[in-house]
Amino acid sequence: FARVLSDFNLPPEEVLHVGDSIEDDCFGARNAGMETLLLDRNGDREDEFPGIPIIRSLAEILAE
Repeated sequence: FARVLSDFNLPPEEVLHVGDSIEDDCFGARNAGMETLLLDRNGDREDEFPGIPIIRSLAEILAE
């Protein structure tokens, strides 16, 4: 994550990372200082990770 931020000269606090893996996407992005959303299309992980925002569809990002 840090390398991509550096390559594009982006500050992490201005980047939103959306992924479907808690370990690879959400924890990695948060450790790099980025905001993150967990994509859970099936809706079966809603109570597993308190404090991590969950969306069921990428269309929800536009509603934010």
